[in-house]
Amino acid sequence: MNRDQIMVQVRQLLAEQLTIDPTKITEQSTLDELGADSLDRVEIIMKLEDLFGVEISDDDADRLTSVDSIVAHLERHLHQ
Repeated sequence: MNRDQIMVQVRQLLAEQLTIDPTKITEQSTLDELGADSLDRVEIIMKLEDLFGVEISDDDADRLTSVDSIVAHLERHLHQ
């Protein structure tokens, strides 16, 4: 799976979770800017783990604050 494919899936997941238009989500968007609260963040991490079949540690989850950081993290872990 390449970066663009990951981005499409992350954008869709965030749009559904946060009930926003996916076209408003860019790689530079932060979860705060998108309106994610702490519960949303936990649910997003769980859904990312399920969707991509990866495990995201609590320390890594704390660093995933933007769409770009999420996509980059997934890209690294999917290509190991």
